[in-house]
Amino acid sequence: MEKWIKSAERLPEIDIEYLTWGAESGIMIMQFSAKQNEWIARWGTHYSCVIITHWMDLPREPKESGRSMV
Repeated sequence: MEKWIKSAERLPEIDIEYLTWGAESGIMIMQFSAKQNEWIARWGTHYSCVIITHWMDLPREPKESGRSMV
């Protein structure tokens, strides 16, 4: 099982989507831009003003989902 990582301790190094938590935003799927040093929402809105306190990798999809990630 994935564990939450405190943003104050470490930020993502790869620009992919993550599951994030912020006291004001709640749980969201966002991408971290290491180049811009900010979180970006899935729909392209920049959220540099949103404080993301924790993040973790997205869980893998269930094996029985039938979808291919390739």
